[in-house]
Amino acid sequence: MSLARDLRYALRGLRRDPVFTLVVLITLAVGIGISTAVFSVVRGVVLKPLPYPNADRIVTLWSTNPSRGWNRGGVSRQDAADWSAGARFVSALATYVAQQANAASGDTPARIEYALVTPTLFDVLGVKARYGRPFDAADNEPGRGGVVVLSNGFWRQLTGGDPGIVGRTISLDGRAVTMIGGLEAGVAFPSPTTALWAPFATTPDATGPRQARWVQAIARLRPGVRLTEAQAEFDAIGRRLETAYPATNRATGILLEPELQAETGNSRPTLLLLWGAAALLLVVVVANVANLLLARAAGREREIALRASLGAGGMSLMRQTLCESLLLAGTIPETVAPRG
Repeated sequence: MSLARDLRYALRGLRRDPVFTLVVLITLAVGIGISTAVFSVVRGVVLKPLPYPNADRIVTLWSTNPSRGWNRGGVSRQDAADWSAGARFVSALATYVAQQANAASGDTPARIEYALVTPTLFDVLGVKARYGRPFDAADNEPGRGGVVVLSNGFWRQLTGGDPGIVGRTISLDGRAVTMIGGLEAGVAFPSPTTALWAPFATTPDATGPRQARWVQAIARLRPGVRLTEAQAEFDAIGRRLETAYPATNRATGILLEPELQAETGNSRPTLLLLWGAAALLLVVVVANVANLLLARAAGREREIALRASLGAGGMSLMRQTLCESLLLAGTIPETVAPRG
């Protein structure tokens, strides 16, 4: 009963001073709202793990050449093939490149994003086909190709989720290709809008010289292998290729970077800095609200003295102040909650 009485009295006190109440609520709402929004962005971009098994073992590989200003450059298919053949510390290595095409199934044309890949890409990501099958080595042989694996979203867009799509054909830039499988939901690589994957189905030399670094590379480290160990191995591979191909690989190295870090790229430091600024803002907000409460308490000396003289004990006065703070804090979730 005493708690209910204290809450009613605290509510009346806050209503008697609407300016103070409004200032405190707005200050807290702005601070908490901005901090929550920034944290949501940072969590979604920087902190949220990749949706793949043992994603901490997935790394992106870059070509580097400081003399030419490459810190994170593209990869040639020839180099990637030599990396894959010489690396012991990775279980799978794949190359890919994002493309766009006109896709059509019957009378339903669409402009889509897709990726040309080596069949090992799905081994690197650690994902399986939800229906049908993924690529195998034969699909990537010169002159073969003509097959695609669909993302879960594009499969549903085309057929509404009909698993009988396996073996049917669609048009990709006017060329008929066979749908051999589709991946489970959540697989979105190299971007969330990737609709399907197709094999290169050509030799590396057929798509450009060794110095044409136009694809991206990704690999999965073997269990127990540290990034520093794999980096040392690829440093040695880079030196061997520099000796073997001085015309194209002089001063060219290889950088391994965790895939999550590679995906966030230059935005990672900025987002972390923004997160720190939001945390600092929240500290400032809390300090300002504390000052406002202290100033209000100082202005209520006569009221507190009168209540004490009428028999109110220290615990009663403390409980009263706490009830006012709880009422203010309890209003904040309603203030900053998103509206559906």
